[in-house]
Amino acid sequence: MTTQADALPADRSDFRTGNPLLSIHELRTHLLKPASFSLSVGECIAIQGPSGGGKTLLLRAIADLDPNEGIVCLDGRDRTAMSGPEWRRLVGYLPAEPGWWADTVGEHFTDWRAAAWIARDLGFPEDAKDWRSRGYRPVSGCGSRLSAH
Repeated sequence: MTTQADALPADRSDFRTGNPLLSIHELRTHLLKPASFSLSVGECIAIQGPSGGGKTLLLRAIADLDPNEGIVCLDGRDRTAMSGPEWRRLVGYLPAEPGWWADTVGEHFTDWRAAAWIARDLGFPEDAKDWRSRGYRPVSGCGSRLSAH
């Protein structure tokens, strides 16, 4: 896996200087080697590597979806200073492939009536249960995305 961090010196004494929007320092999992980088507003980073190289593991670790260690800060706030749900409201992970297994949204719920109030609260119409949930694929060449608000 290759990130902007590969060009950075091993000792990141300047890690907490400046005003980066997203700061990652020594982020690792039991399968992922430590990664460090920071992004300022308007910057973009490309994470590339072979299949199985850890790109998805890195994005899932940043979003705190898998057990991990290291320092992750968003707009100067350390991830450990907020609850998991609060962090995931600010940092989202969009996988390349959706997690839907049935053909329609409604089929994913054993009782749509029990789930309908949540759908309405989220702004979805009642007919959302009939929306197709399969067959949609990302544009060729697009992979997983991470969004920080």
